[in-house]
Amino acid sequence: MEFSDKQIEHFAEKVNKQGTTECWEWLGARYYNGYGIAKINGVNMSAHRVSWQLFFSDIPDGQFVLHRCDNPSCVNPYHLFLGTQSDNLQDCYKKERGPRQKLSIEEVKYIRALHAKGLKQIDLAEMFNVSPSNVNGIIKRRHFNYIK
Repeated sequence: MEFSDKQIEHFAEKVNKQGTTECWEWLGARYYNGYGIAKINGVNMSAHRVSWQLFFSDIPDGQFVLHRCDNPSCVNPYHLFLGTQSDNLQDCYKKERGPRQKLSIEEVKYIRALHAKGLKQIDLAEMFNVSPSNVNGIIKRRHFNYIK
């Protein structure tokens, strides 16, 4: 994607740019989850994705722009890297981010094994101190789908 000088200038006005090692906070509008919203040609785009494209290149199909710093409002291109959805999930797990990170890999496997033996999801949720919807996601492999 090519950007006009005006678009680049407008983007830069919405960034609190610090040194290359610090987060560059997005000062514009944000989605509910904290990611910045940049409007390009009338289309809302994630600000960190726009930053990647401004500084590096287009984002290949199937690739996501991920944060090394785990700060969703950061648009510092040196804090960003490309990866797949699986890379993103594994990164979340390694960094123990998100509500599902209370469980270890062994516990996830154990939940699946116990459910296969007939234990109810509600009982598993109570046993592992997580929500029933979390257990359901684990069993249906919407959560921790990279764990065999």
